[in-house]
Amino acid sequence: MRNSYKSLIFAAALACFARVSADPSSLARPKTFIPSPTTAANAVSRSEAKNVMYQLRGGAGPLDAVDTTKVGSAIALVSGVLHSISAGKLLEGYGSERTPTLELCLRNIGASSLGTGIPAFCLLNGKCSSTNTAIGLSILPWIVTTLKAVVDGDSASVKTNPQLFVLLYEIFTAHALFTDAGYATKALQAFCVWVLANGIFLVMSPKGAATSWGGNADPEDQVVSMLKTNGFGLLSYGTFVYALSKNVDVAKSFGYSLLPWLFDNVSRQFITKEVEKYGQASGPHVFWLLYFIIVIASTAL
Repeated sequence: MRNSYKSLIFAAALACFARVSADPSSLARPKTFIPSPTTAANAVSRSEAKNVMYQLRGGAGPLDAVDTTKVGSAIALVSGVLHSISAGKLLEGYGSERTPTLELCLRNIGASSLGTGIPAFCLLNGKCSSTNTAIGLSILPWIVTTLKAVVDGDSASVKTNPQLFVLLYEIFTAHALFTDAGYATKALQAFCVWVLANGIFLVMSPKGAATSWGGNADPEDQVVSMLKTNGFGLLSYGTFVYALSKNVDVAKSFGYSLLPWLFDNVSRQFITKEVEKYGQASGPHVFWLLYFIIVIASTAL
């Protein structure tokens, strides 16, 4: 028995030696010091140390944070494109009725997905020169979506004039970010407030939001449900943009942006049970629930 212990110890020692030989820096340890009046301000708190460990090993979840965000942003891009160009087909796939209003909501959801997927993918793959450029790119899907709403007009149950204002506002903000204008920071702050405020409005008062944008003052329950989901999409996008603007790293920003989606998914499946109520297919909702949980655990915690 003793010989077996010695063999195990010897094998472990060889493994450590091999690792150090391949990477001598692996022995490096952070310096330890006793806080004094002059060094106390530099002391690392336990919570900060915990965050550092999570960042090094990829968050609290089972996967590496950066790799998870790269895959997650790719999924967001695919989902965003499908929601934007095949809204009607997706409604059929979810078991919902095809109406202009519901298709508009799905295109907005697609813009939310593209708004997080594009900058996350670009920043992590070195395709963007700055955060402002990345956020400017995130506004482009919204410009396209709003332009379509303006062109569709009454057929999509929205007022053209407010949509035209939104279109001009989105173009103005994107231009400020792309050109790094002197007012770019304030324009971005105002844009974050605008997006988050509209998200809250849709979630808290979907009927009021529908009336404000020219829709039916008493929409069907399924339309109300989709408007709320649309609102959570705006909260997701607004959270991501706000986090990036505050210099939160891309992986955490992406993880935070999925929290509103997770809440909406759990609510629709298990609290209000709208998925069952409207006869929607449960498979896609389960897939997204697992996706949100895995990515959030691996990036945001």
